[in-house]
Amino acid sequence: MGEIRRVAKGILKKWLRNGGKSLVLPLLEFPDCLKGGAMKPPSLTSILLGLIPFIATCFSVSLWDRIYPIVLGIPFNLFWVILWLFLTPLCMWGAYQLERARSADGDREQGGTR
Repeated sequence: MGEIRRVAKGILKKWLRNGGKSLVLPLLEFPDCLKGGAMKPPSLTSILLGLIPFIATCFSVSLWDRIYPIVLGIPFNLFWVILWLFLTPLCMWGAYQLERARSADGDREQGGTR
């Protein structure tokens, strides 16, 4: 909690130094406030798992852009969108679990505890 408070104070100081004109400038410099933090980039597997719902809903339209067939009493295109509404959190949960396990392995290698 102390780290969050320190970062928030740093952003507020930069914003006030800027004359309170723009909140965007201090937020763009946000990663500089976290010097010393151990953030690793996400793994390729978790990125791909997160992209599945995006690709399934945005780039597959030409495959299912029809009224017929009817699935569960609704047009297939509506069924497809509703299906991915429920599958997206599962993909995000999977990506989260992969990253969580990966960070736990990294902590063990460095001698840290969870």
